[in-house]
Amino acid sequence: EVWSWWQSGSVHRAAWPLQPEIAAVATGPGSDQAVFEAASAVLGEIRKVKSTAQRSMRTEVTRLVVQAPQATLDALAFALDDVTDAGRVVSVPELVVADELSVTAELAEPEAA
Repeated sequence: EVWSWWQSGSVHRAAWPLQPEIAAVATGPGSDQAVFEAASAVLGEIRKVKSTAQRSMRTEVTRLVVQAPQATLDALAFALDDVTDAGRVVSVPELVVADELSVTAELAEPEAA
């Protein structure tokens, strides 16, 4: 459906995009590299916590605290819903201004077998 909003023909018959085409979209009008970088960094830290705890990526995060410079928090705000959905964060994240990025994620207790 989305394909038909801006392309003609079938998405199933379209060629895969080439790297220069992807780069043009990623840095072109309407995109913001800072948003991508902030979201990627926070989501990466959430996944790192889950991996270190040897827990499934489907494990819910019951508390998320993101400490970062104001510019990073401002960029993250544009993708916060996506980050919380992808990270399975079930509470409202706490965003705190700090000198550098730090992410604290508390995981839900494992279900009893």
